[in-house]
Amino acid sequence: MAEPRAKRPKITRGEDDYMPGSITEIELHNFMTFDDLKCKPGSRLNLVIGPNGSGKSSRCAIALGLGGEPQLLGRATSVGAYVKRGEASGYIKITLRGNSKEEHIFLANIMQ
Repeated sequence: MAEPRAKRPKITRGEDDYMPGSITEIELHNFMTFDDLKCKPGSRLNLVIGPNGSGKSSRCAIALGLGGEPQLLGRATSVGAYVKRGEASGYIKITLRGNSKEEHIFLANIMQ
């Protein structure tokens, strides 16, 4: 007779429903086709949908903002290639939830 499977531990969420380490805000400046963009993902499942050419692939900013290499994305070999055409620099800023609702962790990647 098979042993019963152990129950998964319950995930503890904060009073704002975000878990520590969750992305709470993404800010882009002069990134690909965007001048300025701020988006605040929800605390649970998030989907990005839209017609071709509407900027869905720009969500690759998350990977770059978290320290990923541009080659990983298969679009360019340098971070500077993601700067909006005609601009000298841009940035990606990602805000993560800390251990409490008031604590935030900011990650920024400046591109030139």
